[in-house]
Amino acid sequence: MIEGFNLAATERANRISWRRQASICRAHQQMLVDGAPNGLWIRAVAHPTALRPYYVVMPSGRILEQKFPRLLEAKSAAILELAKETTCTE
Repeated sequence: MIEGFNLAATERANRISWRRQASICRAHQQMLVDGAPNGLWIRAVAHPTALRPYYVVMPSGRILEQKFPRLLEAKSAAILELAKETTCTE
C-alpha cells in the first residue's frame, strides 16, 4: 500500500467508481468519474498463479511499468498516476 494514501477517501472526494468487466481468470476494472468512463483501465492477466496479475493502462494507452499483486494497490497507483498526468498537462 502507498504510505499515507487513503483510497476510499480519494475515491469519494473525486467521485471515482469502478466498473467490473468479467474476464477468464480475474475481472478487469474500468475507472468511472461521475459515472462516465475516462479511459483508464486496470487489467488482469489471465493466469491463475500470477504473482503480480494487475497492471494499469492509462487513458493515453500507456501501460505503467509496475505490476501489482493486489487490485487495491493497482487502483491507488492508477489514481496517483492520473493525477500526475492531469497536473502536468494543465
